[in-house]
Amino acid sequence: MITGGPSTQNFCAVVVAVYTHMAQLPFAATAKVKEQILGDYVSTAPTVVAAAPPPVAADAKVYITGVAVILGDLKDAGLNGKKITDPRVADLLLDPRVKAAGRNVIAFVQDNCHYSIGS
Repeated sequence: MITGGPSTQNFCAVVVAVYTHMAQLPFAATAKVKEQILGDYVSTAPTVVAAAPPPVAADAKVYITGVAVILGDLKDAGLNGKKITDPRVADLLLDPRVKAAGRNVIAFVQDNCHYSIGS
């Protein structure tokens, strides 16, 4: 749990926690555990967005929220991407704004949190 408003410290704490948890996804023993990890991302996304400081807040809202939609739909589809019917997922995956926001969030996290998302 974080206290206080948006700040680099709060954002870093929650982002590092969420993505460290997500990094366990390939090692999860069962599909149910994988679905729980995805659900954890989805349920934590609003906290991540709320913690984002002004320099990254708009990009965090676009990127983190977009990823949460994608992961939530994947979870709901039983981890089978072919069963996703929500048209927003394809739009989000192809949206250059989401990609640009993702690059900005990743750069902010690397520079300010000393953590590399996805590595």
